[in-house]
Amino acid sequence: MYPYHGKDAMKLMKKADISMYNAKNTGKNRYVYYSDKTSTFA
Repeated sequence: MYPYHGKDAMKLMKKADISMYNAKNTGKNRYVYYSDKTSTFA
């Protein structure tokens, strides 16, 4: 979420991508908010 997780599009998209893959790895039909803990799954 802007501006907490980044102030430019590239940082925000990278963190959104990390969250998307984390959600996919934990099952279908989910959403995940980015946190420093989820960044380790990338």
